[in-house]
Amino acid sequence: MYTARRRSLLMASRGVLGTVHYVWRTITIQMLRGFCMGAADIVPGVSGGTVALLLGIYDRLIEQIKSISTALSKVGRGDFRGFKQRIGAVDWSFLISLLIGIMLGVAVLISWLRDQIREHPVNVSAVFFGLVAASALVARREIIQWCRSRYLIFIGSAGLTFGLLGLRSGSIENPTMIVVLLAGALAICAMILPGISGSFLLLTIGL
Repeated sequence: MYTARRRSLLMASRGVLGTVHYVWRTITIQMLRGFCMGAADIVPGVSGGTVALLLGIYDRLIEQIKSISTALSKVGRGDFRGFKQRIGAVDWSFLISLLIGIMLGVAVLISWLRDQIREHPVNVSAVFFGLVAASALVARREIIQWCRSRYLIFIGSAGLTFGLLGLRSGSIENPTMIVVLLAGALAICAMILPGISGSFLLLTIGL
């Protein structure tokens, strides 16, 4: 009887350890993905959304952000019960581990990448161009069938992007808090969208 009880406790402990190992492994993977997104976000021309698309977590990320947005909208309507349900459905472990990875990527790599861009601009540009090209191929697979309207959208967006790349305003000296907040909101929106760089938008508007 003692042996059977000891065996059951041993099996239970192994199950707990296996679960803990799985959770930490999952969190570590999400943090590494966030690290890659953070590294991309600090580079003008490369978007964290592009990296999320390449890593296969873009749809999941958008779904979680949508859940938070829906929950906040329910608070605005006074539906606190609906808010509790929606906020409880958010995968916080995924979002928090991803956010930690993004912040680590920005904090650790910003100085190093700046030096690499200055010392090896061609090689670094080749790497970033490869990331953008790969994300374009991934997005291409989402289009099942091409038609005239989609070709027009493709050509129009490509032309608009090319035109925006030539725009560069002067640096804004001592921007007000409102300007910083609006620019930050614009940059965050751009960082979520694949192919649009929040860093480049900040450079374009002079920040």
